[in-house]
Amino acid sequence: MLGSQALHALLNSVIKSWIVVHRTNDELEWLAIPELERACWAAQLHKQESPLSAQGMSCSLRSGLEALLALYPDTDAVLIALADQPFVTARMAERLVEALERDSTLDYAAFSDGAATMPPALLRTTMFSALEELEGDQGARQLFATGKYNGKILDLNGEHDFALHDIDDEDSLQAAIDCWNRRECNGHE
Repeated sequence: MLGSQALHALLNSVIKSWIVVHRTNDELEWLAIPELERACWAAQLHKQESPLSAQGMSCSLRSGLEALLALYPDTDAVLIALADQPFVTARMAERLVEALERDSTLDYAAFSDGAATMPPALLRTTMFSALEELEGDQGARQLFATGKYNGKILDLNGEHDFALHDIDDEDSLQAAIDCWNRRECNGHE
């Protein structure tokens, strides 16, 4: 159920339409959306199967972007978020939107953990064709590193230290569980 934590937070942000990109045959139990919430979010939550997701992040990004543009052809920006970042908050998405609204020259806004630029990230249409050209396990971070695009890197600024924690293996999963338990014990949500 950790996979649904970021989605639940982001569904409560200023961004009103979401594409959940998933593997073929994923039953999506990880979404864990109760019936009442499902009814409320039905118009804003769309599911997109990515049959080539095993070939890397780039295939999932392409599937999501194509689905988004098919539904909303006038989209001017896309937020990329990962299900394996359970501590992402709605406020983080809002800060990304605010950054692009304040500066029309920006191609993207993203967060940094101090070592790397990472999701969630908001990319303008100026980067859509480059997203479509990514290959293998390349993600938007690859584009940020090129220096071709004007971006703003946001710090956590009051967010929980673990807000960008990415669960990629057993150790990072255990660290996330430990953090979650500490948050629950301290009364944080």
